Amino acid sequence: MHKRFIIGVALVTTLLGAGCSAPAKVVTPTPAITAPDTTALVADTAGGLLDAHVFKHPKYGYTIQYPANWGLAQLSDSPTAVVFKNHSPDVITKLKKDFSANLIIQKDGGPDGSLDLFVARLKKEIGGFANSKISNERTVKLGDGDAHYLTVIARQEGFDLTEIYVAVKKGSDKYLLSATAPTEFWSKYSAAFDAALVTFKP
Repeated sequence: MHKRFIIGVALVTTLLGAGCSAPAKVVTPTPAITAPDTTALVADTAGGLLDAHVFKHPKYGYTIQYPANWGLAQLSDSPTAVVFKNHSPDVITKLKKDFSANLIIQKDGGPDGSLDLFVARLKKEIGGFANSKISNERTVKLGDGDAHYLTVIARQEGFDLTEIYVAVKKGSDKYLLSATAPTEFWSKYSAAFDAALVTFKP
C-alpha cells in the first residue's frame, strides 16, 4: 500500500475492506440540519442530508453531519481517520462490482504551516500517483475559516473514481476531508457531499 498522508483510493479500499465496526455512541440522530451559510461552499441540502446524523469525535471534538442512510464504518486513532459509507452500494456497470461511496475525515499530523503549504503538500502527494489527476481546485469558506477544495479523477482498473479533497486549517490543527464515489454515480452524491462538508466544525 502506498504511504501518503492523504486518504486516497488505496487507503480507502484498505479501511473499508477491513469490515465495519459498531457505530460509536457519540453518533446521535438529529431531526434536520441547519442550512449552510450562503457564503460557504454552496450545496443543495435537499440532496440526502435531511434527517441527518451528527457525529462528534470523542477525542478531537470536531463535528460533522452525514446522511441518515449512511453509517460510521471506522473510528480509528492510527491513522486519525473517521470513515462514513453508504449502506446501499452502487454496482459499477462495467465490472458488476459493488462500491460504497464514502466520506472520510483525517486529522493531519504533518508539520505546522500555512494552508498554502498544507495544500502544496497535498497536491504533491496526489501528483505522485500516475492514475490521479486534479481536474478542479478553488479556495472556499468553510465555517469561520478558509479551506482549499480539490477535485480529483482517479483511474482504476476498468472504471473511474471521482474524489474531492478539502484541506482545512484552524489554528495549528489541520484536517483533510475527502469524499469518493464512482464517476458514473458522482451526480447522485455530489450535493450530499457538499452539504456534509459545510457542516464540518473543527
